[in-house]
Amino acid sequence: MPAPREIHVYPHTGLPDRLQGTEGTGTPVEDAFVRAARCASLLYSEALGSLRSIVPRRSIRLMPGVKEVTELPVITVDVPGRDFGHVHLTTALLQVPPVERSRLALQVIHLAAQQATGRGSRATLQRCYDHAIDNDLVFRWNGSWSASPDRSRAARPTYRLDPADGWGRVALEIRDGDGDTPTVTSGEAVAFCTLEGFRRSAQTMRWSGPDSVEVVPYAGLVGQQAGRLIVRRESGAWSSAVTDDVHVRVPDLDLTSRPPVIDVVDA
Repeated sequence: MPAPREIHVYPHTGLPDRLQGTEGTGTPVEDAFVRAARCASLLYSEALGSLRSIVPRRSIRLMPGVKEVTELPVITVDVPGRDFGHVHLTTALLQVPPVERSRLALQVIHLAAQQATGRGSRATLQRCYDHAIDNDLVFRWNGSWSASPDRSRAARPTYRLDPADGWGRVALEIRDGDGDTPTVTSGEAVAFCTLEGFRRSAQTMRWSGPDSVEVVPYAGLVGQQAGRLIVRRESGAWSSAVTDDVHVRVPDLDLTSRPPVIDVVDA
């Protein structure tokens, strides 16, 4: 059976200041896993998407368990159908830092892909796994360069999503003329948690003269927009100003004991 196009841990969107979970209001364990899984899911799916000429247009949604949470340091994965799967979590997730949580989420996604394909595409799926590791579990996407009104320089928004809290960040880069190297990089503002959200935000970037460019950082669902990131030059010096209207919840982390080794296994 061919590999899927995308694998997402549900929910892959939500309210940034609320607990994430499969029933709208999740538990701290679900919240920690879902947020850490987003960058791993984006990177793994990015690699799968590059193989679209040989894989069908379908996706797998992984549902973290609400009741199936154990204190044992084990995460179990079960993909009984073609387009969905279950993930049974462990409270031990709260004792490992975000990067390790993201690695565990990547293992979950990789195992789910193997189960969905009958383990028949190991080489292909290993490349997807390696792609995420090679990128240090940080998903990045850049908008297109846009020239200033006098065409003396160009700007673009750059986005990243790492394991920290499950939401993206955006910065503006400015380059002179047609050069390849940015000469100015702004501070960061909170962006949405999906690639589609990054693209919506990038479409808002506007120059308001040759020395001022801005973008709306947060472009969520159903037209929701928030924040402002502006870069301008005054008296020959560039500066940036960030207005963040979005509060992002930081997942729980218990460092009172030594982090356990957590295994990811078939259910």
